[in-house]
Amino acid sequence: MRSSPRTVLLGACAALLVAAGCAPREAYWRPAEGKAVGRDGLVGVRSRVPPEAADNDATVVAALSPLVRSERDGRRAEIGAVVEFRNKRAESIRFTPGNTLLSAGGDARGMAPVRVRRGGRSLEGPVEIGTWREAAFVLVFELPVEALEARSMTLLWAYRVGEREYPQSTRFRVAGPEFARRSISGDAAGLTGGSTYRSESGVPLLMDLPFLGFLFRGASSSSSRSTLQVGPGGSEAGGVAGEWWPLE
Repeated sequence: MRSSPRTVLLGACAALLVAAGCAPREAYWRPAEGKAVGRDGLVGVRSRVPPEAADNDATVVAALSPLVRSERDGRRAEIGAVVEFRNKRAESIRFTPGNTLLSAGGDARGMAPVRVRRGGRSLEGPVEIGTWREAAFVLVFELPVEALEARSMTLLWAYRVGEREYPQSTRFRVAGPEFARRSISGDAAGLTGGSTYRSESGVPLLMDLPFLGFLFRGASSSSSRSTLQVGPGGSEAGGVAGEWWPLE
């Protein structure tokens, strides 16, 4: 029996819908080595700076957000990486975020970031992190959508202390979403911040009377909480105060 063109077309459309429904839309990662730390949907690993240091005067966390299929172009995927330094050493740490590369699976080439931000502003060139300073850098990468199938990710980056450069290779392996969502907020790909405001108003002079002043004044307070996304669909975060918490 010969199928009509309409039947063939409907079958093809159904196959595409099934394939689209089965195609992964996000992938989650955890460090392949070291104790995982999390913060607002990011999962990474903390290390000393430099690695052979006998103290914790300077530390750095390298973390990845989930890899998410781009909403703008279904053939691409986006992922955010955060590299955050905390320096109490007497010497500065020098970091050039634009030189960071991310490779998916066994791809040795690596992809450069399409956007680099610090404190919500675009950044180019090296940065000096002085004594008693903190610096969080957000790097956004665009990868082929096939990267959603990858079993590992490798972040290649480096920093300089004094005259010596320290190349770093942080490897991540695929993990389930429940692990990534153990971080504080549970947001899939962002950093969060909150603030509270309190104000008083009332009748001038009378509101300042002892004992009776409360009858002539009133107070109001409000709080807000915002999420700055690392991945697609929002602005890139960076420099947001927060703590990294052990996830296991």
